[in-house]
Amino acid sequence: SWTSVPWRDRLYMGFIGPRGIIALATVAYASLLVGTDNPTMNILTILTFVIIFFSGFFATAVSRPLASILGVSITDTQLGMLIIGVNSFSVEMANFISQYVPVSFVDTNPSVCEGIESKGHISVCADVLDGDVYEEAIEQGLGRLLVMTSDEALNQLIAETASTHLGSGHVYRAKAHKAQQSISLTRQRDPLLAFKTDFYITDALSALGSGQGSFEILPPDHIKGNGVVPLLEIIDGGKGLKVLRPKDKPQGQVFCFLDVRRAGQ
Repeated sequence: SWTSVPWRDRLYMGFIGPRGIIALATVAYASLLVGTDNPTMNILTILTFVIIFFSGFFATAVSRPLASILGVSITDTQLGMLIIGVNSFSVEMANFISQYVPVSFVDTNPSVCEGIESKGHISVCADVLDGDVYEEAIEQGLGRLLVMTSDEALNQLIAETASTHLGSGHVYRAKAHKAQQSISLTRQRDPLLAFKTDFYITDALSALGSGQGSFEILPPDHIKGNGVVPLLEIIDGGKGLKVLRPKDKPQGQVFCFLDVRRAGQ
């Protein structure tokens, strides 16, 4: 109901919300009654379209600055996330992410998509190298991507493709395996490396499989030792998440991966 919507949001929607359809419907109904050959009716119809056009132009022009003034604009850290790479690590990540921002998996295998949906997550069954996937995601507010498969070359290829649509600042990839060499790509946009430089998806999956890996929310002063990998920082008063990179210094609560095998290193 309207009572549950903050007044700033209501004011914003009141300024930019669509209203031309009512005027257009009224003119169309009047044309049926008066007749389309009436000169006055023709002028009224043209004026209606002109008003609709300019009101739409006005709404488009003021939408961004008005959202900023009213404080209703969505920041980068509040954008939803796409995840590519279905595994025990990424599923736990998605469980946490979904508490703060929208999240969806993308995979080409229908059975994998069905499996992830059975766990309560949204999935898109499509070619991960198809640019239309990312364009549609943007329209749905899913403006960031986390690539976390166990194949280093595939991670880089997907990240490079997605960067042309989402922007390199919104695409993150985790290293897959320390024994694999990065493939050489001619990049116009360089996807961002997520987490620690010595963190590898395959190692994390091994730790989780043996019961020696876990996830925990920690304050920034507790993130110490090689066994703790900072993943996501809770920001914007709990309304957003920041994907942490190797040199980032978080200030708030952090969702971390703990690997007891490396705790003493």
